[in-house]
Amino acid sequence: SGRELGSLGPAPAPVAALTLDGSGCLAAVLAGPGQVHVWEIVTGDLDRTIEGAAIDPSGLAVHPSGEWLAVAGRGARGWGLADGALRALPGSGRDVRTLAFAPDGSALAGGDTGLEVWDLATGRSRWRSGPIGESISHLAFWPDGTRIASGTEGGDVYFWDAASGERRNASEGLARDPVAALAVSPDGRWVAAGYPEGSVTIWDAKTLELRNTVDLSYPPGEVLGLAFRPDGEELAIATRTGRRAWKRPEGLPGPMRPPRGPSRYVEVWAVRDLLAR
Repeated sequence: SGRELGSLGPAPAPVAALTLDGSGCLAAVLAGPGQVHVWEIVTGDLDRTIEGAAIDPSGLAVHPSGEWLAVAGRGARGWGLADGALRALPGSGRDVRTLAFAPDGSALAGGDTGLEVWDLATGRSRWRSGPIGESISHLAFWPDGTRIASGTEGGDVYFWDAASGERRNASEGLARDPVAALAVSPDGRWVAAGYPEGSVTIWDAKTLELRNTVDLSYPPGEVLGLAFRPDGEELAIATRTGRRAWKRPEGLPGPMRPPRGPSRYVEVWAVRDLLAR
């Protein structure tokens, strides 16, 4: 319906990252100088604030168990979601731009100028790539944990074998704008990347084939975030331009709703419509 269900905050500073725990009951928000704020989603109450989460924090990842949180930055750190206590984290002290947990909770991937995957049981590195010549800003695992997608500030999207570290550049021939958002559908069918000029590229997650690049710039606006519906049928796209709801199955525009802030939209598209554009 596009109806707003609620809001969290206000945060004391601009929100740099947001993620949910495994149960969908808690939202962790990165805002302020190294602060992570944890809200109860149902009540909207601020549960706790974790100070000094990381130096120059740049991203969040919640372990699939929902018990602890990894914060990327200069000196990546792990924190308990229930008690806010510091947790041991593989790669602690390393400069890591972005982090992602394997879906089964057995591994943690961290990106900077290369990609590294740690085994959480032993704390040891499973493998680390060489430098790729640009900074990795986004990571996402396939739902079966076999592959990892990464997006870079230089505009490249790489698909990695999670076991061996073998990689493939999936963005050859595409415009080299920084990757602003990255998502893999929970059903394992699609990979999507969003770009600042207002476009979204979609790949087939099984064959790794590029399926389409869609220009959504009406008016021009930066893609801020992407999220698939669990069955992979729809893709929510956040842009720096209002709020609009799209309905299924027709895929036609729903009623306009006034934005809460200046010119930000969240649109929900049927993936089949994006592929057909």
